Amino acid sequence: MTTTNDDQPTTDAPGGRAPDPHEARVRSTTEAIELVARLVGTAHQRQWWLLMLDDEGRVAPVLPRVEMPRRFGEGEAERLAGLLAHLLDAGLPRLVVVWERPDVEDAAALIGPSLLHAALARRRRELLTQVVVQPDARVSAWEPGTTTVGGPAASAR
Repeated sequence: MTTTNDDQPTTDAPGGRAPDPHEARVRSTTEAIELVARLVGTAHQRQWWLLMLDDEGRVAPVLPRVEMPRRFGEGEAERLAGLLAHLLDAGLPRLVVVWERPDVEDAAALIGPSLLHAALARRRRELLTQVVVQPDARVSAWEPGTTTVGGPAASAR
């Protein structure tokens, strides 16, 4: 993110101005993708973003981003799923996990979303969606069943 001469935040996202995430309504995967594309733009570093949504799909006043571990395996997925389940149990009706990955060309090759989905399913919890942000402003939804757990490509992610 940069600033203009009038000190208004700008972004690499289309339109140039950083949107106010608290004015957006996110009730579907498509709306999540659109908001993430406007907020993040393109992938710059390996990190997660978490969109916490209320009953009406408004983004909570906190938009945390966390640097992700170098390797994301089942243990990391279980710990993250535990945190997300706690947030859901505490009253947040919907969550969107955003995977910002400048080092990945093929979103379907990511193993992390698959591991997280499985860990949440074991807890009988689910996210609204998981969104992957890649280089060149490619933003897409991760869908269950798009990644095979195991194999050399998956274990390296």
